[in-house]
Amino acid sequence: MAETLFDKIWNQHIISDLGDGNDLIYIDRIFLHERTGSVALKSLVEDGEIESKKGPVLTTAIIAGTQAVKKTHDLIPFCHPLSINSCDISIDFNDESNLIVTCTVGIDAKTGVEMEALTGVSVASLTIYDMCKSISHEIVISDIQLLEKTGGKSDIS
Repeated sequence: MAETLFDKIWNQHIISDLGDGNDLIYIDRIFLHERTGSVALKSLVEDGEIESKKGPVLTTAIIAGTQAVKKTHDLIPFCHPLSINSCDISIDFNDESNLIVTCTVGIDAKTGVEMEALTGVSVASLTIYDMCKSISHEIVISDIQLLEKTGGKSDIS
């Protein structure tokens, strides 16, 4: 079977490297978990993907999160358009019921991209919720947090 665009995107985890140099890197993470007694999302994974009535969930979430990173300035007042150098959205399970979405954004500039990384991880998570709500309404999105920031006015780790 030929590799599809979605296969390529999933296998690469949307790693876009558009430039060289000292990038500012911002990493955000969110937890998606389900209340006790609901269907575990991990049990629905086949060949690295969750299929819902709307299509491939994880691949669609990666695409949506990447689009959100690029459109943050359209969504949040006073955020300005940026030339993003890299965006990496990964989705992994840490146990039977917790799905972790991580967004890493890089830029060659003196401005921060925290809002872009936060927007990317949030929209990817909302996409998963939207596409899986027919499977379970017990999905909870929680713990959006900045994990690491290098460059700019200060570093956070």
